[in-house]
Amino acid sequence: MPQNIWLALSAFSAIFVAGVAYFTLRVSDRDLRIIERTSAAQGVWAAPTSGPEDAAPDGGLSNAVQGAIGNIGRVIMASGVLPGKTRIELEQTLLGSGFRGANALATFIGSKLILLGLTPLGGWFVADWLNLQGMMRVAAILGFAVVGLIAPDYVVRRVRKGYLGRVEAGLRMRSTC
Repeated sequence: MPQNIWLALSAFSAIFVAGVAYFTLRVSDRDLRIIERTSAAQGVWAAPTSGPEDAAPDGGLSNAVQGAIGNIGRVIMASGVLPGKTRIELEQTLLGSGFRGANALATFIGSKLILLGLTPLGGWFVADWLNLQGMMRVAAILGFAVVGLIAPDYVVRRVRKGYLGRVEAGLRMRSTC
């Protein structure tokens, strides 16, 4: 098939998957609210899954994308795929990096999954553009997948290093005063 058809199919598939994920997450959020209210009516207190601090202001594509990424991460966290010890370690790492929002862990996990899914597609386009064949093509696609999986960790590590540097500089300034 011509490359334009592959590109169109890829774009349609990505939009379709994003739409299905969005509507599934909306239903999932509604179900979680119903469970919370039912538990509260029965006298069983459960920590709320969302609150006023989680609500994003209306408007803006950036807020919608960030919300969708966070929703994907929340679904993974709620599914139990992520062990408790790993979850606690990730939360501590994000806190140490200065990410204090309620959605920090969900956004981190969601970004890892999205990049893991999208970077191989970029690798496929690069391999096609470079006319790579056989194992070189597979290696390029896998290499892009690994980069997509590691990129959020690298970003958090860099942000953490800068955050700790600012904290140390602030402590030094405070001790000299």
